[in-house]
Amino acid sequence: MTWLARLAAVALLAAAGQVLAQAFPSKPITLICPWPPGGSTDTHLRRFAEIAAKYLRQPVIIENKPGAGGILGPSTMAATAKPDGYTLAQYPISLIRVPLMQKSAWDPISDFTFIIGLTGYTFGVVVKSDSPYGIVGPKGMDPAVVRQLHDAFRKVLDDPEHLKVLQQFDQVYWYKSSEDFARWAADTYVAERATLERVGLLAK
Repeated sequence: MTWLARLAAVALLAAAGQVLAQAFPSKPITLICPWPPGGSTDTHLRRFAEIAAKYLRQPVIIENKPGAGGILGPSTMAATAKPDGYTLAQYPISLIRVPLMQKSAWDPISDFTFIIGLTGYTFGVVVKSDSPYGIVGPKGMDPAVVRQLHDAFRKVLDDPEHLKVLQQFDQVYWYKSSEDFARWAADTYVAERATLERVGLLAK
């Protein structure tokens, strides 16, 4: 293949990615809430989804998949969902801790595409005030789709109606870009591993 043909091929691939991003989303998006209906996280995500529909111009449907301390929904998504941007999930910190304490069929870092960090929760003395639960998709998502979701969700995060919800539930504004969110997860994995090893809870 000549250098001119290679340039043409690269241009075609780039154009294909742009067309995909421009066409996305063309149908409703499912956002998995790994907690039962009616709780603060469920209420927050439902309001977040309502506002997101305004920016994405498609419905964002909340699907409750509680269980296993918040890991059932996201881990099922990682294992079964197509990386097309139409199935997403909240990412609670338990996704990082559980694989360190027991064998898991999924990896908390490499099996997810990190889209955006959203909020932290204030739980008094139970955990740090910035414990943050962000939105992820399955691994292998198109970067153009990730960017489109990130940009839309960033607008939701800063929307006055969403800020009211954060205030209502004493949730901390915790914006992280896709890159920063992925970096936070990797750094937290290392820190949690050290902590669990120190207290004797690290899986053998």
